[in-house]
Amino acid sequence: MKKILAITLPARLPIAPPSRLPITIAALLTIAITSCSKVPIVNPPIPITVLHTLEQFPFQAYLDSIQALAPGIEFMINAGELQDPKVQHAEVPGQCESAFAFRSSTSGAVTSLGVLEPSTGYVHEVTLWDSATGQVLADTWVKSLDSGHWTYYSLALFGEEVPIQANHGYIVGFNTLAVGSEVGDASVGNDIYVLYGPWDYRDYPGTAPGFLPIYPIISGPITYEGQEVIFYDTPISVPPFPGTTPAGYFASQTILGVCDIGFIPEP
Repeated sequence: MKKILAITLPARLPIAPPSRLPITIAALLTIAITSCSKVPIVNPPIPITVLHTLEQFPFQAYLDSIQALAPGIEFMINAGELQDPKVQHAEVPGQCESAFAFRSSTSGAVTSLGVLEPSTGYVHEVTLWDSATGQVLADTWVKSLDSGHWTYYSLALFGEEVPIQANHGYIVGFNTLAVGSEVGDASVGNDIYVLYGPWDYRDYPGTAPGFLPIYPIISGPITYEGQEVIFYDTPISVPPFPGTTPAGYFASQTILGVCDIGFIPEP
């Protein structure tokens, strides 16, 4: 398996994204895989359309399922500038590493990394960690190609998919500081989606709704166990995960920024 040696996440200063830009799912549907794949159930040559039918996007599927139930159950989703609670002046924007602890009930492979961002055309770094060892398993740049819609970078398309074990802990996260921005920059490229809820309207007709617990988020074989957030006022120079901030650091009803994986389970 190809290793991405980005263990120490040096400085998090703006850096030039690689020449390989992320590919939207619509574009992927027109491409065929012709190289070897590490995904056990994908043995090229195989059309990318088949890969797409196998690939699962758990956080996207979860939010879609909530939206399908509205107004029965729904999130309040707002886009805006992130504020660092350690900074006294609210006008100072914050940056953070926003990540989710997850595990799978079955072995398989992480085949994509993605983000949901409110601004088009900005690049963010997305990272996959082994939560037990702290090893970086994948690290890439994802460019938001369509405001308000998920954008994924296909690891599998370049033979970089990451096999994962059943019932083992992993963390997927993204840096809210857009590539090319300075720390503290108020650029809209550093804005994120904040999810608040979920609200349960089913048993409260005509009155204030009740809250449902966010975690665990279960989507197919993937369970998101909680969010971990590392705010920083200066560039990060040490690995932020695992263990530097416990899951559930923020109120249990708030999600700061959203990222996702593409996953193919073993048969």
